[in-house]
Amino acid sequence: MAEQLAAAERVFNALKRLRPNQRVIAVGICQVLTPLLKVSPDPRAEILGQAIDAVCARFDSKGRARKR
Repeated sequence: MAEQLAAAERVFNALKRLRPNQRVIAVGICQVLTPLLKVSPDPRAEILGQAIDAVCARFDSKGRARKR
């Protein structure tokens, strides 16, 4: 499980560095990764899942920034 958490942390760091035209990939990763983190017994995984949700919530399904 520690390896999966480390992989999730690397994905999260990669999400922060994406260019605007790559945001649609971030949304897809979020949809797959977040449910896996929620079933993890490690409490850090849930926190990381929430952080990824917060990053991905800024964009719609086409990778465009949502209007506030």
